[in-house]
Amino acid sequence: MEDDSRQQAPPLPPRTSFERTITVVRGNHSLGMSVSAIKDGTGILVRSVVQGGSICLDGRLGVGDIILAINGEPASNLTSAQARAMLRRHSVIGPEMR
Repeated sequence: MEDDSRQQAPPLPPRTSFERTITVVRGNHSLGMSVSAIKDGTGILVRSVVQGGSICLDGRLGVGDIILAINGEPASNLTSAQARAMLRRHSVIGPEMR
């Protein structure tokens, strides 16, 4: 006879996430992050943040965050090479990235 008195673990809470728009001022620093495209096409994943770079100094974007758009241009369905090119292109346009 099996013991049915075992308790099951409670269900995990739903994943919480939120979306926000930030503006990062690059200034004289590099952005200072490495990224890759997310395989399901949802955006660009921040893989690392370099000390002293604009992203680190700003402090609002971190490892594991997902970039959905840059200056209004969607960051979905990109390859990793396209994602890096997109970041370079927008960082050359001006000192601010939104």
